[in-house]
Amino acid sequence: MITARKVAAKVIDVALEGSIFGSFTKLGFSARASAYDWPALPDMTGQTVLITGGTSGIGRATADGLMNLGANAIVTSRDQERATKG
Repeated sequence: MITARKVAAKVIDVALEGSIFGSFTKLGFSARASAYDWPALPDMTGQTVLITGGTSGIGRATADGLMNLGANAIVTSRDQERATKG
């Protein structure tokens, strides 16, 4: 069944996809999260995650995000200086 909420969510999604700014920012995430009733992010306290390629880019952002959720992150790297750099 198509509801007004589903139509509104689709309109928001299409509008955000029309621009890179809307798709890949906190604004876009927040708009989609409210439109689609995404569940809250999990509490990762006490969990250990292994991140390969976690010294830069997406891997670094993933490690940071998981640590913000309480996880213990193990980051592999070929360069110890880059791995320990804050």
